[in-house]
Amino acid sequence: MRAGSRLGSWELPAPPPLSMAEKPQLQLFVKASEDGESVGHCPFCQRLFMVLLLKGVPFTLTTVDVKRALDVLKDFAPGAQLPVLLYNGEPKTDTVTIEDFLEDKLGPPMFPSLVPQYRESSLAGNDIFHKFSTYIKNPVPAQDEALQRNLLRALLNLDEFLSAPLEHELAHEPHLRASRRRFLDGDQLTLADCNLLPKLNIVQVSAGTSAPYPAPLPGSPVLPLVPAATSCSLTNPCTTSMPPLSSMIFPHTSHSPLHPLPGATPHLV
Repeated sequence: MRAGSRLGSWELPAPPPLSMAEKPQLQLFVKASEDGESVGHCPFCQRLFMVLLLKGVPFTLTTVDVKRALDVLKDFAPGAQLPVLLYNGEPKTDTVTIEDFLEDKLGPPMFPSLVPQYRESSLAGNDIFHKFSTYIKNPVPAQDEALQRNLLRALLNLDEFLSAPLEHELAHEPHLRASRRRFLDGDQLTLADCNLLPKLNIVQVSAGTSAPYPAPLPGSPVLPLVPAATSCSLTNPCTTSMPPLSSMIFPHTSHSPLHPLPGATPHLV
C-alpha cells in the first residue's frame, strides 16, 4: 500500500498471467473510509470491486479520500463521482455503465460471464436500500412506523424470493418446497449479488445499531446471504470489516445507534 494520507493503492492477486496483448490495464478508484486509505462503505464502489474480483482480472484499486483529494480525478474525469474506472487509460464513469462495459470487454471464454440466468434475480431486493435510506434518514418520528412497515415488506419480499426454488432446481427436484441455493441466482455470485450484497450488508449491520428497526424473521434465508458470500472462494469487500457506522451513516440520519459497533478498520485481505 502506498504511504500517504490521500490515496491508498493495492495490487491485487491475479489468476494465471495473460499475454501483454490480451491483458488490459485496469485501475478502479473508490471512496476511502474515514482513515483516508481503507476501502469505504460506498455500496456502488464495492459493487464494482466485487465485479472485478469475480472476473479474475488483475487490477489496481485506489482509494480516494473525498475530503482531501477530490482533485485526483481532475486530469482524466473532472467532475465525476466515484467509482471511476480507468481501462487502458480511458476513464469510465457511472456504475451501471462501467458494469456493462466490463461484462462486454471481459467476457467468455477468457473471463466468466456474471449475467444472472434469471431476470428476477436482478430485480430481487432492489427496493430495500431505498426504503432503508428513507426510514433511517426520516426526520419526522410520526412517520417511522409506516416507513418501517415499508422496509419490512421489502425484506419479506426478498425472503420469499430466496425461499422459492428456481427453475433449474425444480427441474432436478420437481417436489422441492424450499430453495437450497446460496445466492440470488444460484450457487454462484452474479451481477445481481454484486449490486445487492454491499447494500444488504449496510442494512444488516445497521439493524443492530439503530432502534426501532425491522429485521427478517429468524430462519429467514435473507440472514445467511451475506455470510454465504464470505464462505465462498471470493474474498469480497462487502463482507470485510466495515468502518464504524456511527461515523459513516448516523451523522446523516435522525436515528442514533444504541451501542457502538464491534467494528475494526476496514481492510483488504
